[in-house]
Amino acid sequence: MPDVRPAAPAESYAPPAPVVRGSGAASTCPGCGAPIVAPWCAACGEQDPASRRLGVREFVQDAVEAATNADGTLWRSLRALVLRPGELALAYVRGDRKRYFSPLRLFLIANVVYFVWASAVGDHIFTTTLDTQITNTLHRRVARPLVAARIEERGIPYWRYRDAFNRVSDTQARTLVVTMVPGFALAVAGLQRRRRRWFAQDLAFAFHVYAWILLLCIVKDYAFDRPWIALARALDLPLSAAWVYDYVPSALLAAAIGVHLHCALRRAYGDGRLAAAAKAVLLAFVVVALIQLYRPLLFLAAYWTT
Repeated sequence: MPDVRPAAPAESYAPPAPVVRGSGAASTCPGCGAPIVAPWCAACGEQDPASRRLGVREFVQDAVEAATNADGTLWRSLRALVLRPGELALAYVRGDRKRYFSPLRLFLIANVVYFVWASAVGDHIFTTTLDTQITNTLHRRVARPLVAARIEERGIPYWRYRDAFNRVSDTQARTLVVTMVPGFALAVAGLQRRRRRWFAQDLAFAFHVYAWILLLCIVKDYAFDRPWIALARALDLPLSAAWVYDYVPSALLAAAIGVHLHCALRRAYGDGRLAAAAKAVLLAFVVVALIQLYRPLLFLAAYWTT
């Protein structure tokens, strides 16, 4: 009989040890856990933590690089938002989502930029003060007695309650401004029911429009509002007049929104010139109406928490 002996167990394969730099242990990728044998992880591209410093200088360099990268996603998204209205919504529907920020993320960035600026300069387009809430809104007849009752209940002077209300209102406005977006998307869906396939397209379109409106408010303040007020003072016009301080700037804002919507509707939905113009006018009125509905919501939210 042949000599049959059990084969010797094969030696288990051990991968080569990663290169160790310096006297410490081999680095492990903090992102995917793979061993790092170079300055960058071969699996996911993360930087080797052993070669990365966490000083203030490196922090500033990372921030500057992210903000100034000409090919970065943020700047590409902003260029499309400003120079090619409707392109971002069209790209979202096509599935081209890697090159641009998502609609919600871009809106949140514009939201933060606007409210930081508004807090610094005292802009009140979306942050309505208590004085305005009880004197120059459609719900002022309801708001005024509620505020009077609250002041009497607390036993404090009006100015103290006003300051507390305005602080809370400014904070809550940063969150509540997003409540206008679904209403606008529904209006777009109603006008485009024959041209779009999914409501997600209308929602993406709405987020992009409101991101653009938030940034437009900043540009308008320096490009028109300040020169307009300076001209009114030079001509000795009554700055307290509503048409000087409110109506003319609001009309300009509505006109700019209408032009943007006209271009965006043509590119995102393929509307003709006349159809896009008619829909843009209607949607500009929707924006104004939503702001009017947003103000009582902001009033109630601030009122019940002060």
